[in-house]
Amino acid sequence: MDSLLTSFFNLLFPRICPVCGKRLGRHDRGLCLSCLMALPLYPDSNFNDNSITASLPGTVRISKATAVFCYFHGSELHRIIEKIKYGGRSDLAVEMGHVMADILIPKNFFEEADCIVPLPLHKRRLRERGYNQAELIARGLSEKIGISVADVLERTGNNKSQTSLTAVERLENVAGIFRLNDESLCLGKNIILVDDILTTGATIMSAAAELEGKCKSISILALAVTNG
Repeated sequence: MDSLLTSFFNLLFPRICPVCGKRLGRHDRGLCLSCLMALPLYPDSNFNDNSITASLPGTVRISKATAVFCYFHGSELHRIIEKIKYGGRSDLAVEMGHVMADILIPKNFFEEADCIVPLPLHKRRLRERGYNQAELIARGLSEKIGISVADVLERTGNNKSQTSLTAVERLENVAGIFRLNDESLCLGKNIILVDDILTTGATIMSAAAELEGKCKSISILALAVTNG
């Protein structure tokens, strides 16, 4: 009966792929298969020594780091991010977390990980958007891999845009903008810091600096990287 009702509902309100606009098939999830397969994968599977680990600023020791996709303006992934951030598609953020897990589980990225820590939004931005896309990505990951999400960070500063800043200015711009609000949830644990888009890494490394010394290890995972 439930299957019949679902089929009838989908007939009246067909699910549409947010990238190409085509009707989703019965077994498609948030995206159609062709659009999902078209997303450019981040090419380096060496989590300890890659273009991301080489470019991360600051002095915090990172255990491993990776992204799942490469981000280009105007690409399919750009349209997905736009839908998530500005189109109210919170469900897509969760679905992309599922996709990330499916890709990284066979590569053993989550081995020894104890919890996932999403990068928080400033309270004003959170009120405007209604949700934190990094947290929803983390929830999608958690559903697949069975590792808890720990919202242990708070964003206390709403820094200006990083776009026109130098590397040094970027680090200064985000210094001290995060605060650890519950040390007990990450104390002595192997944590994975999660965000949607990794550009210079200055913001996520500012978060890592706040966690340094409390966690056993810190790893970084992004949905996509701009310089992949």
